[in-house]
Amino acid sequence: MADAAAAVDRVLLAMVAVGAIAVAASEATGERAWLFAAWTAAILLEVVLLIASSSRWADRVLASANVEHLAERFGLLVVIVLGESVLTIVATMNGSWNLASGLSAAVSLAIIGLMAWTFFLYSAESLAAGFESLRERGDVRGIRDTFALLPFLLVAGVAAISGAIAAGIHHPDERMPLASAVSSGGGIALFYLTNAVIALRFGRRPRAVAIWAGTALLLSAGVLAVALTQEVGTALVSAMVALGLIVGLTEVNTRRAARV
Repeated sequence: MADAAAAVDRVLLAMVAVGAIAVAASEATGERAWLFAAWTAAILLEVVLLIASSSRWADRVLASANVEHLAERFGLLVVIVLGESVLTIVATMNGSWNLASGLSAAVSLAIIGLMAWTFFLYSAESLAAGFESLRERGDVRGIRDTFALLPFLLVAGVAAISGAIAAGIHHPDERMPLASAVSSGGGIALFYLTNAVIALRFGRRPRAVAIWAGTALLLSAGVLAVALTQEVGTALVSAMVALGLIVGLTEVNTRRAARV
């Protein structure tokens, strides 16, 4: 059994090395298409490794998992991605100093701020309790999904919105490219849908989750419709308004629940 376990560990390490080598090689070529393909392959490889190896480290995770540390790492990941989005806005604005671009950048910062508000005011505080609940239930798959797999989708949602913003700041009076328009509405939808799945994995009531998640998806569809038909500036304002409505409705529901 020990020899078999060691063999599996060697295979897993070899697969991780392959992913790292692929990313390094793509960086050396300088071709963006190869770079994105290598990153995608490396991420998929990580997902396969996590799923394939989870049964082997399940007992150790349940016995020694530090829920405060898990919640902190999760929150730090989101901080990094949101910070990168702010950096992208500033760097993009640096190449286009005019009033229209400045207003678009201000709206874009508000969008990122509202997403941060959503996560850290309503999601971050429940992470530790959610991880603790999963550990008490012995739900290793739940811990694996919420800590190691679903963050990929959360990051993808924020990155999609950031990319759409960057593509539009330079030319706020023009139409968004199709990919950017889809990224704006789709990124918001992916961000909130991922948060909804995490909440369900933590054991939250499906009806309560469906209310705010359904609202977020409907508003995301509205943002997508505006982005496909209107100018960039209008699309960014629609995204800001949609996120503001989501935050406002969540705040109202939170306070109402606290009074009950």
